[in-house]
Amino acid sequence: MKRIILTLIALFGLCSCSTELRITFHKDATFSFISETDTEKLLDFTGESLPIDKFSPDEISKTWVSLYERYQRKGKTIPKDSIDLYKRFFNKGVYKKDKLIGVALRGEHLSQKDLIDLDKKGSTGYSA
Repeated sequence: MKRIILTLIALFGLCSCSTELRITFHKDATFSFISETDTEKLLDFTGESLPIDKFSPDEISKTWVSLYERYQRKGKTIPKDSIDLYKRFFNKGVYKKDKLIGVALRGEHLSQKDLIDLDKKGSTGYSA
């Protein structure tokens, strides 16, 4: 019985988040995407808030900021072969009034080669 209740709570929690993904295919065989995750209903359900206090305002900004720019601000080294890719990935916080309710990620003009390179490297290595 305990497992059933926990499973139902987990399923409700998963259903309480909404993710919107928009993909645009370009004539030059590249694509762009925007993914936004809204956790407002889940936060209302749990009575929690996103741990914004663990991040600086720069990391969860209300405007799009490239991963390249974020790395530079933190003084982190970016591999030379990844700079172009870091300049084409952006993230920002999703806010309702002044309350952080989610996150958004955007990629611009990505090619199949870019995805293969990302897969080889594991990821951009960025963690907010």
